[in-house]
This record gives sequence, C-alpha cells and structure tokens, in this order.
Amino acid sequence: MNSRKLAFVLNPRSGRQRFRRSKQETLRVLLAGYPGSYRIFETEYVGHATQLAAAAAADGFDVVVAYGGDGTVNEVASGLVGTRSALGIIPAGSGNGLARGLGVPLKPRSAVEVLKEGEVREIDVGDVDGAYFFNVFGLGFDACLADRFHRHAGLVRGPLPYFTLGVQAFFQYRAPKVEVDIDGEKLLLAPFALTVANGPQYGVGARIAPGASLSDGYLDLVYIDMLPALRALATLPRLFRGTIGRIKEFHHRRVGRMTLRVPPSTAVQFDGEVRPVATTELHVSVLPAALRVIAP
Repeated sequence: MNSRKLAFVLNPRSGRQRFRRSKQETLRVLLAGYPGSYRIFETEYVGHATQLAAAAAADGFDVVVAYGGDGTVNEVASGLVGTRSALGIIPAGSGNGLARGLGVPLKPRSAVEVLKEGEVREIDVGDVDGAYFFNVFGLGFDACLADRFHRHAGLVRGPLPYFTLGVQAFFQYRAPKVEVDIDGEKLLLAPFALTVANGPQYGVGARIAPGASLSDGYLDLVYIDMLPALRALATLPRLFRGTIGRIKEFHHRRVGRMTLRVPPSTAVQFDGEVRPVATTELHVSVLPAALRVIAP
C-alpha cells in the first residue's frame, strides 16, 4: 500500500443529500489504518477550494483530493495546474464528468482505494483567458441547461432532472450567434450546442465527444446545428449510447487554440458550472500535460 501524503478538500454542500455520515466522518472510516498522513479541509465560499489546493501543493502534499461535485473538482484542480501534486477525486456530485472520464469509481470506498494504489498520469488542461476547465467548456444549450439545473433542481440529482429540465429549457432556448476563429479560418454559427471537450462526456454518461482524449495535446471542438424539437428528443439517447457523432447536425474539429466571439451576457459553462464572462471575445487554448492526476 502506498503511503502518500493526502490532503482532502471537501465541499460539504455538494452532491446528494442522503449521506448517513458527513464527508469527514466517511473519510475517517475509510482511511482507518492508512499508514500515510492526511489532512481534511472544508470549503467555505466559492473559490476557496482553489486556495486550499494551492496551499496544500505548496506544503508538499502528494495528492490533493476533491471530495464533491464537478465544481469542487474544477476548483481543486485549478489550484494544482503546473505543480507536482496530483489531483485525486472522490465523486459526490450529479454529473462527475472528469471522474468518469478517468475511470474513477463512483463509490467512496472504491475511490479511496484508487487514491492509495492508483497510478499518477498527466492530462491536458483547457484554458479560457486564464480560467481553467478540465473536462468540458461550452455555450449554447448545454450552458443554458446547466444554469437551469443549478437554479431549479434542488435536492434531486441524476439523469432524470436533466431530461425533465432539458425539455422545459428547449422551448425557451435561443441560439447565440457565435464566430469561431481557428488559425484565421472563421466559422459563423448559431449552434444548438457548442462544446470544447477535453474529456469525452458532460457527465451522467452523456458523451458529447466520444473520441476525445484527456492526454492527446488537443481539444475537441464539437458543435451541433439547431434541431427541431422532435428530432432533438429523438437524438438525446445517442448521447448516452456514444453515437451522437452519426447525426448530420454534428460537427467536430480537433484544435490547439481558437477564439470565440459571442454576444454580451452569453452563458458559458466550465465543467458544468455556469459563470459570467466579462468579455465577448474568448481565447481558448490547451495546456498539454499540465495536471497530474491519480487514476486506476
């Protein structure tokens, strides 16, 4: 058994609210008898996990573990980019996109075993004007749905609320006009969805870029043209079967960098978390092998 020095960063409010124990109590049970040292930190506000992770890396922790949802994973990983500390994940959210892409088990006990025995590997990082994403960045319907989910889903988690809220959001959605500049080639789009993928899926098994690799040195630009309502509903199962690329409205490019010009107040999502952007011109690039991770 490896005796790695572990730091755990917990979001006590993320994920399913059906824990019999708190996350701290769960960890202490699962780490009973662990020969290495560990510390547990709880987040108190947005952005706190990034600060805690950066401090843990500076203190020499081998692995800094995000115990929470995709937002917590993004914040912790953002504090570790370019450091020698590796990101570990105990998934406790609704989507768990990066964890699924890395093959990290969804059960806490199994995920802790990966922290002890898993391999260290390097993955790419997406950069949008200095803000990082590790799984997916996007605008269009996926950002609209992510925003609606976080505002309305309450304590209900999993695929069903995504589907139900998605049907509601579809009829209110208006595609933004987007200009994509890839090495001087300009694309003028009004997409149903535009996703820049580092990993293959949004989460919950919905694979928007089935061929994407976390460590190939590229990002996968995927955009889907607007679909009629019935066709959009009929197409949804393809996301979960990994066959979305077979529809005629699907477009795919592998890129190293690009510029996106978007209308003011366009909703964008970083790893499933919607954020405001202060500019209408977004510069997206890949940082190859910039993050160390623990994976099976």
